[in-house]
Amino acid sequence: MSSPITPPMVRLRRLPGWETALTDFLKAAAARPFSWGEHDCLLFAADWVRRMTGVDCAAPHRGKYKTARGAAGVLRRMGAADAADVPDMFAPRHEAPALARRGDIVAVPAGADGELCVGVVDDSGARVAVVSPEGLTRYPLERAAVSWRIG
Repeated sequence: MSSPITPPMVRLRRLPGWETALTDFLKAAAARPFSWGEHDCLLFAADWVRRMTGVDCAAPHRGKYKTARGAAGVLRRMGAADAADVPDMFAPRHEAPALARRGDIVAVPAGADGELCVGVVDDSGARVAVVSPEGLTRYPLERAAVSWRIG
């Protein structure tokens, strides 16, 4: 489901020291307020992938929106129906969401209407950290609807 503005799937490899970086990344994310186009669920996940692998899968989309409506427009132009379609463009899915491990990307129903939000398996390996207007929230990994292997 790739589009002209989305880079083709690349082999993502975890950089040395990613484990410590995950803890630091999550602490920093908890201190940042939610902001469309800067610190929302998709860019949170993309920022983590960039920090862990050195690859910025969201580069073509950064700075392209500042509202929920703008984010929806970017998703449409990418060919994505919702946030959970985006990681398919750069990472392989796990056969079962429960196979996700620390640092992987996961989509969980987190919105008020059960909307899927993209997050990161946290340093416990049992929870998914998601950025929302309420801040950094953690959900049990068992709630995962989809997960992607990163590196």
